[in-house]
Amino acid sequence: MSIKNKVAAFFSLCFVVLVAFIIGIIVYERRYSSRFKNTPLKISERNLKSEWGEPKRIKQNGETKVLFYNTLFTYYAFSIDENNRVIRKYQD
Repeated sequence: MSIKNKVAAFFSLCFVVLVAFIIGIIVYERRYSSRFKNTPLKISERNLKSEWGEPKRIKQNGETKVLFYNTLFTYYAFSIDENNRVIRKYQD
């Protein structure tokens, strides 16, 4: 195999890996976006945590608590009222 063929094979492999990486990121982001859209309001905090896992950050504001989750490109926030129910959800 000549050097020219090896270089062409290397760049072809790099291109395939790059395309696979981009497709993986798109699938990952769409999965969380779909999960966000299918999360209903008035779900309990415990059910939210079982579905989404532990939040990355929690902010307490009086009786309202906000749970923050994030992916590579998107932030998700859920406002929890004093009855431990989701009252608002936000995607940025």
